[in-house]
Amino acid sequence: MGGLLLLAYVGLLLGLFAAWRGVEARRMRVLLGDGLACFLRVFLPVTCIAYPVMLLFWPWAQQSPIEHPLAALATFSHETFPFFTLFAGQYFPASDLPWSYLPVHILLALPELILLLLAASPFVAVWALRHELAARDRTIVLGRFIVAFAILFPIAYAVVIKAVLFDGMRHFIFVLPLIAAISALVADRALNQFTAVRPRRVALAALAVYGAAHVAIMARLHPDEYVYYNAMIGGTEGAQGLFKLDYWANSYAEAVHGLREYLKAEYGADFMDHDFTVAVCGPPSSASYYFPPNFVYTADRDTADFFIAFTKDNCDKSLPGKEVYRVERLGTLLSLVLDRRDIVAGARPALLAGSR
Repeated sequence: MGGLLLLAYVGLLLGLFAAWRGVEARRMRVLLGDGLACFLRVFLPVTCIAYPVMLLFWPWAQQSPIEHPLAALATFSHETFPFFTLFAGQYFPASDLPWSYLPVHILLALPELILLLLAASPFVAVWALRHELAARDRTIVLGRFIVAFAILFPIAYAVVIKAVLFDGMRHFIFVLPLIAAISALVADRALNQFTAVRPRRVALAALAVYGAAHVAIMARLHPDEYVYYNAMIGGTEGAQGLFKLDYWANSYAEAVHGLREYLKAEYGADFMDHDFTVAVCGPPSSASYYFPPNFVYTADRDTADFFIAFTKDNCDKSLPGKEVYRVERLGTLLSLVLDRRDIVAGARPALLAGSR
């Protein structure tokens, strides 16, 4: 739904362009003429192309092309999520989070260098704006303004209306490319200050080392890169127990593989001759999609032979069992597999005796 904001941004940008031209010429006719030209030549064609493309991939919106998208936008702003979410080591209702929830997650999800460049961007903008306004370069000024606005507005709006948020900042990933663009502009300005060859090479080498370090971090997190946290919180390990990590249970693919290898080692060539019931905490399909034919999913955790659990909401501590496999990244537990066959076998006689 954030895509609808792009049309609003285009309209705002064109409106500001026409207003600038009108003020510059000091004639209302210029403002109205340029405004109409912007609408007919830019906004209308963009909308006529973008909106049908959106509808093409959204069957529900096709049923009511105007009403349904607007209803979805309103619903998304106050999405229903009647559960608690982890933030800074405490659980809060998703509908009543501290105002800092989204800003803090953005601060912790971005690489340190990006944060530094982003923090410097207002000062660089004020410095650059003096020269650009003097040159009356409205294209550059308005272009950079709309990028900054597109970063700040959605975040500020979500904070002000107390939008229902959960799972970190995943609903606001669309602001990250814009943050990268602003950071790149600041970095470019900074590098241009190095007129001598040697300091410039040193700066570029430092950037290369920093980039390589983060590529290495992503490689070590793969395929669970989205659990990344920066050094401000102590990385992924420091965020453990304070903020959500593998909330989509992406690590379950590896957990299933680990369980399969564990049972192959136990049963050898007879592995496929045995069926095993497996319970899953959280989204079952995150694990069952990878099940071999002799793994049978069950919603009854108490009677399952094995239990696969991630650390979200302390699910990994919800049942006893023998730990047979752990999925870890950078010293951080994402999920584990518990062998509960002995516990289940011991409980069956008691249940049978009770039934008599």
